[in-house]
Amino acid sequence: QSLDEVIVVRVTDVYGNGVAGMTVSFTLSPGNGSALNPQSKSDSLGHASSLWVLGPGAGPKRMQAKAPNLMPILMNATALPAP
Repeated sequence: QSLDEVIVVRVTDVYGNGVAGMTVSFTLSPGNGSALNPQSKSDSLGHASSLWVLGPGAGPKRMQAKAPNLMPILMNATALPAP
């Protein structure tokens, strides 16, 4: 099941301005699911995005977004058990 919202991160310079053209990689460990767009280039505002499809089973899931030479961003989601 994919999340209802697209995952969006923003690449900025030291002044907080968006940086275009940076490749952002969205990665997940086994069991956490998959990114439908595992690599995305940032747009003119610095935004890069991917859709996260959660892995099987209920419980916590984690995705990482990383651009070259920048600290990674960790995102968490919790998959609920099927009704």
